[in-house]
Amino acid sequence: MIVDAETVKEVDGRILGKLINKRAEDTARLIKLKDYYLGKHDVLYRRPKGKGLPNNKTVCNHAKYIVDMTQGYLLGAPIAYSAADGIGYRTVKERIF
Repeated sequence: MIVDAETVKEVDGRILGKLINKRAEDTARLIKLKDYYLGKHDVLYRRPKGKGLPNNKTVCNHAKYIVDMTQGYLLGAPIAYSAADGIGYRTVKERIF
């Protein structure tokens, strides 16, 4: 639900209740996604299925990798190129093209 200035002027209990319920619905999902990012996967809490059977628990944290790569792409420092002393940008551009 998008809330703009006009909607805020007309806020009543019904709209406020919808916003609170929407946030409550998202809370469980956000907590689960945070746990995945921190490496607390469900497989780590799995119980053995039987006595004497292996209980292998391998975690490959792709969630953290995806978030960190995206964050670096969006917020990281851009790549900078520089030429050696005495060679200007135009000289390099002319040699390439």
